[in-house]
Amino acid sequence: MFPQKGKLLKRLNILVASAWTGGHIYPGICILEALKEYVKELNVVFVTNKKGPAFNIIKKHNYRPVFIDIDGPLKWLLFRRMFQLLRKNSPHIILGLGGFLSAAACIAGKLIGIPVFAHEQNFVPGRANRILYRLFILDKLFVSFKETEKLIDGKRCLYSGNPVRKEFFQIKEKNRPEFTILVIGGSQGSVAVNSIFLQALKLLLEKGIKPSVIHQTGDIDFERVKNKYKEMDIKAQVFSFADNMPELLCKADLVLSRAGASSIFELAAAGKASILIPYPFATDNHQEKNALMLERIGGAVVIPQSQLTPEKLAMFIKAFMDKPELLHMLGHNARRLANPDSARIIAEHIVMRLRQDEAS
Repeated sequence: MFPQKGKLLKRLNILVASAWTGGHIYPGICILEALKEYVKELNVVFVTNKKGPAFNIIKKHNYRPVFIDIDGPLKWLLFRRMFQLLRKNSPHIILGLGGFLSAAACIAGKLIGIPVFAHEQNFVPGRANRILYRLFILDKLFVSFKETEKLIDGKRCLYSGNPVRKEFFQIKEKNRPEFTILVIGGSQGSVAVNSIFLQALKLLLEKGIKPSVIHQTGDIDFERVKNKYKEMDIKAQVFSFADNMPELLCKADLVLSRAGASSIFELAAAGKASILIPYPFATDNHQEKNALMLERIGGAVVIPQSQLTPEKLAMFIKAFMDKPELLHMLGHNARRLANPDSARIIAEHIVMRLRQDEAS
């Protein structure tokens, strides 16, 4: 069904358009790395916003970024900029990864006659991808959850899973004596999660329970959280943002996290037990729906932020510390959600489409 890796395409020009968060950027990086197995010369233009971790992530992987920051009443200029990029770079394929820039690139590409693919990270597709799919802008929509494929009619929707860096699949079960909690609030961090965890940690300390902590705070809350650990006399690893998440997960017994799609699939690939606190103001409440999919297979504990108290969080942490077999069970079940072939599936369908165009 799929093209053999030995039969390489001579050249592939691809324009990737994405929102600026790591959760959108990293799946795109995975797909591009998979495409290299099928292409002799891969030319990439990676379009995103110049904020957050986008710049550093794209540069680190040696792809050429194009940053577009057009907002408000000038948004109509975005399409003009997209057409300019398409004419200048002549991509064979458009790959959209979510966000307004992605939608604009997909529409512009379709109007010019370029094949358009998109990947949807969340269980319930975002509004842009839903509209693009219904209007037949997308030649193929890849989805992260098997259940999502059933929600969308048509052969143009395909379950691929969510692309995750291979390093996450190589993480083995931790074998260290000290119990370590990794706190992550997404690429931007979460003030609410930070605050409740610190209060829960104080309750644990009062009972003589002192876990080791690795804490990604986000830029806004870094100094406050760092100072709180000093006040409690805890030597925690504290940082605003980290791009070495596989390394950090290796050290963790339990992860406290928001429920962005990429975070969930990274936890699943790593086989890590987690307490998920979905961001309550996410569009279409997609974080809670993502989290519940992992909880449904016994791979995580989900606590809505409205129901989260320091006492409840401290209780769950202590329960996991007392019963390590629960951690093992959650981590084992979580792996069922991950698909190590996700990026390859998407890459192969892109190559198949190009070969069809060559033959016609």
